Amino acid sequence: MTSYKIISTNRVGAGSYYRISHDSTSTKTSMTFGLFLPSRFATNIDESAINKDNVPVIYWLSGLTCDDTNFAMKA
Repeated sequence: MTSYKIISTNRVGAGSYYRISHDSTSTKTSMTFGLFLPSRFATNIDESAINKDNVPVIYWLSGLTCDDTNFAMKA
């Protein structure tokens, strides 16, 4: 399993937004992505999920000139 590093965590509304980096096996570079977890899903990304109910997912693929912060900044 690929290891990851939490760059930052911010409380947003009824959940938390994480910026996470990992070493990509495809590009052989460090990649960063954003993850929003509703508070009902987990209390901490480093712990096991407390409530394993289905949680809706939105995938946001930014354009060539954007980075992982694009959606969080404009949403």
